[in-house]
Amino acid sequence: RRSRCPVIVLVSDLGDNSSESQCRLKVLEECFAYNIKPPEWIAINDVEPWNKVDAAFTLLQQAAIPIKEAIFIGVVDPGVGTKRKPIVIRTKKDQYFVGPDNGIFDPAAKRDGIAAVWQIDESPFPGSSVTFHGRDIFSPIAAKIACGVDPSALGWTIAEQELVPFEFQPGQVVQIDRYGNLKIFGPIPENPRGITLYHPEPSIIPFVRTFANVEIGQLLALRGSDNLLEIATRENNAAQQLGHQVGDCLHIEWQI
Repeated sequence: RRSRCPVIVLVSDLGDNSSESQCRLKVLEECFAYNIKPPEWIAINDVEPWNKVDAAFTLLQQAAIPIKEAIFIGVVDPGVGTKRKPIVIRTKKDQYFVGPDNGIFDPAAKRDGIAAVWQIDESPFPGSSVTFHGRDIFSPIAAKIACGVDPSALGWTIAEQELVPFEFQPGQVVQIDRYGNLKIFGPIPENPRGITLYHPEPSIIPFVRTFANVEIGQLLALRGSDNLLEIATRENNAAQQLGHQVGDCLHIEWQI
């Protein structure tokens, strides 16, 4: 029998294949117990350690592709082992988020509209590690939902207002890719000529269509693939050059 869930997406700061494989094996264990063919598995393990801004934006990116009944496991959980709630969220687009109630699901879930929220009952997991709920609680819960178990059988309903809120701030660096390009939250005005970046002294950076519009080593600004402002250096690392990290809020003025 096939799973009703087409895909499970793990978004984590685990960083290594061994930890991810343990989560995957827990999913397989549950699916085999239910005699269900496991869903497709996608893992993104390069979220910056403990960085909820990076985690929230990565989940926002991935959930933007509207695959019905996709399940997203969030394992960026600096509060693991504390009294923070383990939760399941179902959106109005019938996607699920499973993980800690620490705000990482808030932007993606609220964009699509929250249909229901459950707090996971941890009592069926008495042997779970205090430090690895991603493997011992969240992965099995995601697998059970994939196999058709109603979340109401896995915990109890809580109000949306009980969730930990999270919002990106205007000018905030929400992600830095492997090239060192900074993705900045906020709208882009129509036909800008450039930006002034205060760091702390003002630098005027041209707004261009693509990287090749400037010389190698030159700073540039453009509309990136996520429809956000990106600050980059052609064939170099802007994050290292400017000294910024995910979560920083930049002082930017648009040149129109």
